[in-house]
Parts: sequence; C-alpha cells; structure tokens
Amino acid sequence: MSGYYPAIALTIIILSTTVDSRVWLEAPAIANCRGDTVLTCHYCDTPLTTRTWSRKIGDVWEIIMENGTQIGPSGRLSIREEINGWFSLIISGADNMAAGIYRCGVDKYQSAGVEFLVECKPENVKVRLTVGMLIEIRMNTVYPVPDIHFMLTVFIWTQPSGTTQVFISYPSCSGHSWLQDCVWVSTSTFSASQYTYEIVAKTMTETYFFRSTLI
Repeated sequence: MSGYYPAIALTIIILSTTVDSRVWLEAPAIANCRGDTVLTCHYCDTPLTTRTWSRKIGDVWEIIMENGTQIGPSGRLSIREEINGWFSLIISGADNMAAGIYRCGVDKYQSAGVEFLVECKPENVKVRLTVGMLIEIRMNTVYPVPDIHFMLTVFIWTQPSGTTQVFISYPSCSGHSWLQDCVWVSTSTFSASQYTYEIVAKTMTETYFFRSTLI
C-alpha cells in the first residue's frame, strides 16, 4: 500500500496544472527595468474562482501569487495584481532575476508559459573630448552592456563638412550589482570643433541619442 499513495498524489498534480485554451497569457517579450512590466491573464468559459500566478524555477512551477496575495519569490522582485476585466500581474522595477517563464491560472486551468527578458535601457549619454583628444562616451546603469554605433558630423564655419562613423574601443564597465556603468573611447583623435553626433545603443532593443552642441 505504501507505493499506492504517491501515484494518487502525482495524478492530482497533473490535473491541477492542465494547460487549457480557456486561459491564456499576454506578456511583453522584453521588460524595461525602469518601469512597470504588465502580464495580463485572459480567461473564458470558466468562472473566476482561484486565480494564480506561477514562475518556472528549473523544471518546477512555483506559485508566486494567489488571489492577489504574494506568496513568493523573496528578494528584490516587487509584484502586485490588478483586476480590470481580466487580471494582471505588475512587476515594478524588474531586475535580471525577474526574467523567466511565467503563467497564470484560473481554478484548475493554466495558461501556457510565456518567457520574457529584462533590459535596462540607457536613459542618457555623456559625450566629451578628453585631454588626449579622444571622444569619450559614458552610459550609466545599463543591462546588458550595449553595443553602440556612433556617427559624427563636424561643422566648419557653421556648415557641415561630412558625417563619419567613429570607431570605438571595447567598453570598460563596472557595477555594484547586475547594472553596469560603461565607458567607451574612440580609437582615433579629434580636434576641438563643433560637432553633432548620433548614437544608437542596443541592449536588447535600440535607443537613439542625438545632440547638436559642442564637444
């Protein structure tokens, strides 16, 4: 008889986590750490009784919220729930540990898992000409380390004389946690002049910066 009860328990677990078309989840593919990330659970043909949010940890689904009460996870992840027609999980200030696979449930029905990633886009950029006449580019608190594309236009007598791509070194980055502060420098020198520049910084998505002032 001792081997019979685990078989019953396993059957109950399988039935309680049935993926069903009556419940489906909408979530962004990429979340920005500087705002709210909203996951919305839709359901039909079933009453809204018990509602759950789960996150996949390894091969196991862990319930992180049930009926609006946060159960887990511990640590820096801040979550809350809103009900407005459907019901939504809001993750505020997502960090790199928030990335993963999530699903929602209504009663015994579960949505399919949806995966999203987390990025921390640069909010601003600082560009200057160093004492050694190199162009220095600084971006703070970014994740992952951006790939950047730098275009420079020089002005002579207030007229643009041409646009060129500036080749830059591999970034030097540091940070106290998962966020990084990064510095790039040009591989060639430039004379002091009036410039405009355009930078495309790609973390997972692209951010554009344009400035028309002196460097």
